[in-house]
Amino acid sequence: MENNFLLVIGAAVLAMVYAFWKTGWINRQDEGTDKMKTIGANIAVGAMAFLKAEYRVLAVFVVAIAALLGFANAGREDTSSLIAVSFFVGALASG
Repeated sequence: MENNFLLVIGAAVLAMVYAFWKTGWINRQDEGTDKMKTIGANIAVGAMAFLKAEYRVLAVFVVAIAALLGFANAGREDTSSLIAVSFFVGALASG
């Protein structure tokens, strides 16, 4: 059991080292021509517009599902009333 724990910690440390190394390598690359920079900026604007629209739809969905979970579990003794809250907090934490 302890060996598995050390293996997981070691893998996590190696993954973080690789991620920082790769980030540094990417940041050192040439950004390209002015046309490439313009295209990249337009892609970034479009991606942010998409994410904003997606989060608007997702917010309605999360609130609706949390409400359904709350109503479905209201008054029951074999379940917790915090299930809806847990779902909502989990959705916030993942987004």
